Amino acid sequence: MGRKSLSSFASKSEMSHGSAHQQDSFVGFSPTGLSSMCNSNMRQGTKNISRRLSRFNIRSARTKALIDGSDSDGSTEARKHYPRSNYIPRTAPCTPRARDIEDSAPEFPEPTGSPQIHVSPTISMPPPSPQISENYTLSSSISCRDDDKRMARAHRLKLAGIAERQYWITCINNEAARYGSKSVRVAQGLCNLGNALLNCKEYTESLSAYKKAVRILREKCGNNNLFVACALDKVGYVASMIPTDQNLNWALMALHEALVMRYAHLGPHHCDVVDTLNKIAGIHLHKRDWVEARNAYVEVLTVRAAIFGRNHPSIAVTAQTLGRVYTSLGEFELALKHMELALKLFREKPMSMKDNHPLVVKLLKNITTTSRLMTSLGRRRLAV
Repeated sequence: MGRKSLSSFASKSEMSHGSAHQQDSFVGFSPTGLSSMCNSNMRQGTKNISRRLSRFNIRSARTKALIDGSDSDGSTEARKHYPRSNYIPRTAPCTPRARDIEDSAPEFPEPTGSPQIHVSPTISMPPPSPQISENYTLSSSISCRDDDKRMARAHRLKLAGIAERQYWITCINNEAARYGSKSVRVAQGLCNLGNALLNCKEYTESLSAYKKAVRILREKCGNNNLFVACALDKVGYVASMIPTDQNLNWALMALHEALVMRYAHLGPHHCDVVDTLNKIAGIHLHKRDWVEARNAYVEVLTVRAAIFGRNHPSIAVTAQTLGRVYTSLGEFELALKHMELALKLFREKPMSMKDNHPLVVKLLKNITTTSRLMTSLGRRRLAV
C-alpha cells in the first residue's frame, strides 16, 4: 500500500510540476534511501507518509551529497538538519504557506508588544554661503599657513632674544665687577643687551640700555667718536619705535648728531651715512612732515644710486616711498615718475617680481589712484 502511494505521488508530482528541476530532484533519491524511508514511515500510516513526502525538495548538489552519504535509516536525520519546505523560486519572497504554518509549531515566541525603534533626530546643516568659493578657501588656508609660519618665526626670535638677554646681563655684571661699572666693555655689553631687548620687542628697556651706553661712551671716548655715533643711531631707531611726540623729537636729535659724526668720519657716500639719513626721513614721514620727508628721501635716493647703482632693490623701495610723498604733496607727475621707476625695477632683474607679488600689486594700485587724482585735478583746472 505504501509503494502504491509512493508511485502515484511521483507520477502526480511530475504531471503537476513538469519541471526539469523537480524531475532531477526525484532522480537524486537512491532506491535504498527511498525504501528505508517508506519502511520507517509505514508505521505512522498512509496519511502521514503522503503528507510528509510532499515537502521534500532537494535544491542543491551539496544537499543531495549529504543525504546520499547518510546511513540507511538516515532519512530522519536528514529531515532533522534540513527543514521541510516546498520549492520556492529565488525571485519570489520567502513567505511560508498557510498549511505549513498550521502544521508546524512556531520556532520563535510571538512578540508581546510593538517594537520600539529609537531613531536619532536628523541634524540639518546650513547650506554653504554663496560668497565662499574654493579659491577663497584655498587662499584663506594658505594665508593661515603663512601666519602660522610668521608666528613660529617670531616665537623663535623671542626665545633667542630672551636667552641672549640673560647672557648679556651676566656678561655686564662680570665686566662691571672686573673693569668697573663705567668701562668701555660695559658700554659694549649694554649695546648688545639693547639689541637683545629690541629682538624681544621690549623697546623701553632697550632705549634705557642704549642711553646708558651713550653716557659711558661719551665719557670715555669723547663726543666725536664713531662708537658714540653708532649708539646714538640705535637710540634714535628705538625711540622711533615708541611713536610719541617726545620720543620722536628725541629720535630726531640723536639721529642728526649721529649723522654729523658719521658724515665727518666716513664721508657722504657711505652706507652707514645713508642708513642714518633714511631713518631721519622715516621719522619725518611718520610725523607727516611731507616737505622734510621729501628732501631727506631725495638725498637718500641720490646717495644710494651713487653707492649701489640704479638697479639696486633699495633704489626701488626709496622711489616707491618718494612717490607716496609726492602724492601727498600734490605733485602727481613726479609721483608717477618715481612709481613707474620703482615698478620697472621690481619687474627687472635682479628682483624679477611677478604682477601678483604684493609689492607690485600695491604699487599698481597706487599708480592707478595717482593717475585718477591727476586727471581729476586737470579737469578742475580746465573748468576754472
